[in-house]
Amino acid sequence: MDQSSSILNVKREKFRTAIRKEFIEQQLKKKRIIIPEQEDLDLNDKLRIIKKQMIAIQENIENDFPKAMIKYYDYLVEQDLMNDLLLQFELNCQQNYRITIYWILCNLTLGDKVGSRFLFDTNFDFLKILYTDIRNPIYNEFVIEIIQNLLADYDIDVFEYLMKDDELLLVLNKNANIISEETYKKLLVHICVKIVQFKSILSNYLVETLCQLMPQHIAFQCAYILTSRMEFSNHHLVLHAIRYLLKNDDNITSIILRILQEITDSYLLYQIFQQKEINSFICNLFLTSKNPHCIKALLTLFYNVVELEEIQYYVCQKEVLNLIIEISLDSEYLEKSLNVLECLMKDDEFLHDYPQLIDENYYCSQLLNLNADDPNNQIAILKYVKRILEFGDTMRDDVYYNILYKYKNKVEFLFMSQNEDLSSIAKQLLTCFD
Repeated sequence: MDQSSSILNVKREKFRTAIRKEFIEQQLKKKRIIIPEQEDLDLNDKLRIIKKQMIAIQENIENDFPKAMIKYYDYLVEQDLMNDLLLQFELNCQQNYRITIYWILCNLTLGDKVGSRFLFDTNFDFLKILYTDIRNPIYNEFVIEIIQNLLADYDIDVFEYLMKDDELLLVLNKNANIISEETYKKLLVHICVKIVQFKSILSNYLVETLCQLMPQHIAFQCAYILTSRMEFSNHHLVLHAIRYLLKNDDNITSIILRILQEITDSYLLYQIFQQKEINSFICNLFLTSKNPHCIKALLTLFYNVVELEEIQYYVCQKEVLNLIIEISLDSEYLEKSLNVLECLMKDDEFLHDYPQLIDENYYCSQLLNLNADDPNNQIAILKYVKRILEFGDTMRDDVYYNILYKYKNKVEFLFMSQNEDLSSIAKQLLTCFD
């Protein structure tokens, strides 16, 4: 459901009429609109007639009201009534006129693409007037509804024009005290939705504003959206957003994990892990969580960090690494755990510091896991075995080769696998027996 539809649902409560779909289509085809008498009418009369027509359309064409508004906009242009309306919008400060004009514009901007015509097809600064009137409590509810309707437009030019180097956010923040909290929330949600659609539009101020000033439950959504779209050059904003979430009392574990898993830049992840409060949060979560989905997500994060060759293994706390080694014997976590360890084991010093990886019992236990049917698990185990056999300081190489020899038939079977990666690593190990 698009944003204009959700706004329309609220309006339907006032103008709900049960009409068959066929009749709705007929109304649209016939373009049945009340035409005002062609005589000199004062502005108030013209506005009353336009409002009356809109109510009639709402009552009779409820399901396609936005589409009807597109037709009605064209009619107002043809009759030069739109010019009168916009001229008075720009110049007339009488409150009763302006409220009626705003009511009309709120309905017109529901029509897809009609809002962009107001912005780009007229000779006055439509946006400047909106941003001025948002400061007036009498008009700001109307203004924000119009802005929400315009944000529902799928044209990126409309969004860029509305934001105008963060002008909208500056106006909102400056006048937040006169805007109702519910209205303020709605507008921020609309901005978030638009960020998702046009993900390249991100400014530092936009990130800071959405993370700091919006209500918390929206901040979660926005921090996820923003940080998942962030370029490396803005890494400090990612850190800022995650720190902001960490300060909340609500359960934000899944949101932070979603944010971190969206970040593909290993060095950025490394910088995040180096932040003391973030590192503590992640490591404590890994050490205490009983949720397998959470543990797997954290293992993925650890892997994304350590696969960068320049990064040393100390990014993980010793307790964390010991737990990774321990749970790597569990088939549920085997693949992801061994993937992390594989990257770390490239460094001989790591194997010296964690001799349990070279322990015969651990080695045998991993080979026993080859009987599992999951090819990803089998690949991870064979890569571990290969590294152990390559480790130059292994004092008892013959012992490890002899243990592997007991599984030669299994390795030969895996060599016949349709999985190319599995077949390749199995072939490399079979050369040990040539």
